[in-house]
Amino acid sequence: MSENISEDEQIEKDIQEYLENSSDFDLELRCLNTFKDSGYKCSHAGSYEDPVTNKTREYDLRCSRVLDYKHDIFFMAECKAIKDPLIISLVKSNKEERTFNYLFRTNPRPTPKPYNNFYDEYIGKSSTQINVKIQSQQRRGQEPTINRSVTYNDTEIFEKWTQALSSAHSIISTQMTIAGNSCCCFLPIVIIPDNKLWGVIYNEEKGSKEIKKLDKCDYYVRKIYPTHKKNPFIINCIQFVTESNLSTFISKMERKFHKVYSTLHNF
Repeated sequence: MSENISEDEQIEKDIQEYLENSSDFDLELRCLNTFKDSGYKCSHAGSYEDPVTNKTREYDLRCSRVLDYKHDIFFMAECKAIKDPLIISLVKSNKEERTFNYLFRTNPRPTPKPYNNFYDEYIGKSSTQINVKIQSQQRRGQEPTINRSVTYNDTEIFEKWTQALSSAHSIISTQMTIAGNSCCCFLPIVIIPDNKLWGVIYNEEKGSKEIKKLDKCDYYVRKIYPTHKKNPFIINCIQFVTESNLSTFISKMERKFHKVYSTLHNF
């Protein structure tokens, strides 16, 4: 700590630096406002009981909206203000991997239904974060040397997308008890800062790969929820989205969901 700055001033400075560079909460508030501006009813920083473990868990955002007066769309959003770039390895998806499950509310019990070709042609199958540390060392009488170390880890991102899936399970379980002539869709997403989402797109036919900065991508997880004895609910992909693309992404998902229920059930 500098001799010219008090302890309180140093703490305030450290907090300000954290808020500017690493605060998940600041990112949550900005994303919360984006959802509200898009017409969504939102719950922020709440908790729920995990239907599998019966343990209390926290969520960042739960946002819902009724489309065309009766069809519900739910976003279970987790926010992570990562410093290190997130690298997603993407490969060409097959028909099963691109399938989207929605909930068709019928009497006496809602039923999970599949919709083909909802997700992108290329989907993520592996993720990691690259952390580069550069240190300068100088021994007496010698020129300074630069040491560059690189580490790879996806722990913090893994925790976030599994939280989004757990939050989805809780909402799906509740919606399975509501009958009626309508549809319901569930979209677990992870929102990260701009310029932090990168893809390595593998073309297996050509044996080549392309590195590309992304603003969203689908990431394959195939999470099976035992909510229906004969026909369990399946979420094939979670989605990574950058902050500045969130509003556009929300509109795109609404258009896709509209196509789902209007095409299949003539609503």
